[in-house]
Amino acid sequence: AFDILPFQSFWVKNEGGIFTAPQLSIDRRYTKPSIDGPAYLKTTTVTDLVALAVFDADSARDTWGVQYNADFTDNFDLNGGDAYKIFSASNVPTLHSLEAAQNAQLVSRMPKAIDTVQLYFYSFKNNQTCHIFFNDDYAGNLTVVLHDKLTNVFHNLSQNTTYTFTHNTNNAANRFELIVSNSGISVEEEQLAQNPVT
Repeated sequence: AFDILPFQSFWVKNEGGIFTAPQLSIDRRYTKPSIDGPAYLKTTTVTDLVALAVFDADSARDTWGVQYNADFTDNFDLNGGDAYKIFSASNVPTLHSLEAAQNAQLVSRMPKAIDTVQLYFYSFKNNQTCHIFFNDDYAGNLTVVLHDKLTNVFHNLSQNTTYTFTHNTNNAANRFELIVSNSGISVEEEQLAQNPVT
């Protein structure tokens, strides 16, 4: 058994066989979604997942993810496809995206040949060295490029899984975006999935 630090999201990957859900004890005094609603992603389908962690020089860390699954839409899916972000403590950097009503979230999207996801980053620590780490164990056919809009750097996380940057508290929150390409789907397949022929 091990402890999961408060405010941290996590992923479980089943390598095959029968999966038995782990027993988790959560003290709700220390976990609160950004708004009331689902605070977890739930799927029994193997999906391509972009799992990111951000951590700073003090080793404080947060995680975020986007899964690509044809069962969900690009809108906020209340049936387990999307989840509201559980915010970290004020001394921990935070990475998330926003849904249409501007609530922080972990996200599910329809598979696409190329997709762009806006990322928001917050930290109350000024002039802090931070690192974004890409866990490519779950990525499948995905190639992930992080665009730092402040420096206009395009960093291929699929080739080099860590991006290091300096954060200042006056930086815009929407500093980053992900450009995700899927070699397992063509543009024609994407268009057909979005506009099925009847």
